[in-house]
This record gives sequence, C-alpha cells and structure tokens, in this order.
Amino acid sequence: MRHALLMAVASVGLLGALFVGTESTTASRRKSQSMHIAFRRTGGFFAGRALEGTIDIAAADGKLMSGQYVRSLDARDIQLVNEGAKAVEGLKGDLRDPQKGADQYQYEITIEAPGRNAQKIIVGDTADTSVPISTKAEKFFEWLRNQINQVPRQAPSKSR
Repeated sequence: MRHALLMAVASVGLLGALFVGTESTTASRRKSQSMHIAFRRTGGFFAGRALEGTIDIAAADGKLMSGQYVRSLDARDIQLVNEGAKAVEGLKGDLRDPQKGADQYQYEITIEAPGRNAQKIIVGDTADTSVPISTKAEKFFEWLRNQINQVPRQAPSKSR
C-alpha cells in the first residue's frame, strides 16, 4: 500500500512536470515568434489554383514556408517585413484596383503580431490608387508579391 501511494505521488509529480514543461515551451515559442503572416494567392490565368503559406519572423530569424518549400529570410528581408508591417497598420480590407480585374492575382494577407489585432488585407497585382498608401507599404506589398510568386509550383491547395 505504501509503495502504491509513493508511485501515485511520483506519477502526479511527473505529469505536473510534463504539463509545466509544455506550458513553458508554448510560452517561449510565442515569445520567440514575434510576427506571423499568412498568405493565400488566388486568381490569375488558372483561377482554381491557390497558393498558401506563412512568413514567420522572430528577432533575428525569419522563414517563408509553403507546403514543402522553406526559405530562410536574410536580415534585409526581416527588416523590410518589420517596417512594412508597421507601415500597413491601419490599412484593411480590399486594396485591389477596381478597374483591373481579369486574370489578376489576389493576395489575401493576414498579419499577426504582439500588441496589435490581427489584420487582414487583400491586394492585387495593382493597387487601388484612391487609397493613400505609403512608400514603405508599397515596398512591403511588392516584396510580398515577389516572394509569393517565387514559391515553386506545387500541387494545388484545396480552395476554401
């Protein structure tokens, strides 16, 4: 009986340590991941083919991922993403040029970062000129489009 009681106490202690370890690992992962950008490109000549992926930025590390494709971002890219995300804060909704529609790509971008609400923006190959966009924001959108368009062709993602 005494042995069984000791084993039960040891098991509870071990489980507690596992849960505490999991919690601290999750918390440290959240702290290290300072920005998360999800993207989805649709449209173009083959409208049924979507391309999805993410860009994760930590203090000095960044990765672009889509399916099996992973590319590390250099310091210049990380700085551009950080500055660009700040420059687009406050923009929202559909920023595509309403005059240009056929066969244009559409990029749905969701930015999540500590201290701010998740932000969803839709941009196209060309911007709506009636919406005032800063030069840094334009550079950021151009960089995103270029990076997304460099992702190798893969099996199509399932459309939502």
